[in-house]
Amino acid sequence: MTPFELMLGVNMRTKEDLVLSELLNQEIQREFEEDRDELRNSARQNIQELQQENRRYYNLRRKPCDKYKIEDLVAIPKTQFGVGLKVRQKYYGPYEIIKVLPNDRYDVRKLIEDEEGPGKTSMSGDLLKPWPLSGRTIKPIGKIGVSVGFVDGREVDLDLIVIQTERWVTPLLGRNWLRRVGQTKSSHI
Repeated sequence: MTPFELMLGVNMRTKEDLVLSELLNQEIQREFEEDRDELRNSARQNIQELQQENRRYYNLRRKPCDKYKIEDLVAIPKTQFGVGLKVRQKYYGPYEIIKVLPNDRYDVRKLIEDEEGPGKTSMSGDLLKPWPLSGRTIKPIGKIGVSVGFVDGREVDLDLIVIQTERWVTPLLGRNWLRRVGQTKSSHI
């Protein structure tokens, strides 16, 4: 025991104690930083493994989206839902691809202005659907008004809408009247 400790009951602080304290603090800080870096690296590795597992599971049943070209006809999904829409069409269309963007995105334009849906929009390729029988010609059997015809050499039911321009003829499922692009009136088949 030192005389200082006998008199006051505590050890005296000296400059050597401050240096020793500083060295101890530096050692503790260095160990803390090493542990923190090790934990961060471990967390980074765990996150990467989990992301790869999630990516593998997500892509397990995923198919690559269809590639479309300019002037292809497509249908786009309805994004608004409400009462009574369960039995209505789930897609708007026909839309024409007007621009191919990076990352499977497309700018599309509505062909029939007075139909439902946005006039011009940008969509992801995995949401687009090819328009039914797009680009195929229809030859009716017999006179106008019949409901049977040939599509690509096969006899089919022509209970369809037909949209025609100089570039293509396409049947649309669900109705039995003819409409040309740019006209507002429908011609009955």
